Amino acid sequence: LGSSIHPLYFFLITSSSYISSYITKYKKIDMSSRTVAEGTYTTTVYGLINEGKYEDVVQILTQEVSNFPGSRAGLSLLGYSYYQMQNFTSAAQCYEQLVKAYPDIQEYRMYLAQSQYKAGLFPESVRTASAVTDEAFAERTLKLQVLAKYDMDDLQGTRNLLDQAMPGDPDTSMV
Repeated sequence: LGSSIHPLYFFLITSSSYISSYITKYKKIDMSSRTVAEGTYTTTVYGLINEGKYEDVVQILTQEVSNFPGSRAGLSLLGYSYYQMQNFTSAAQCYEQLVKAYPDIQEYRMYLAQSQYKAGLFPESVRTASAVTDEAFAERTLKLQVLAKYDMDDLQGTRNLLDQAMPGDPDTSMV
């Protein structure tokens, strides 16, 4: 090479040829059409989520879920991304599919109830939350049901839930 070439310049030349060969080996990531390079799908999607680029994630995962409708990971991340974008109706639709496909996973049922509540689907949220059977979610489901009943102007239903969960608690007598 000789001493006239700066080491950094040599690194850039060799690196660019490596990068070029890598790009030709894999499909290029093109966010305008939302295609992802083979071998980088998971990294790309989680990277976009980490950067808060939920719209890009939705674009990618919508295509993925249409190609693989039963994709548990795709639906879960799509629902999460919709929720983060405050598109609660679409989030609820994703979680509803997950609940139907995986009825034993109570987390999906809880996420569905929360999405329904945020979407203003209060009766549906109460029904979904009451179907959550995992004790780990007991307090969250109760709070969600109480909020939904209250938002439906069902003060008696709100009081009944509070009395059932916290009998004799002086704070609940205010409702």
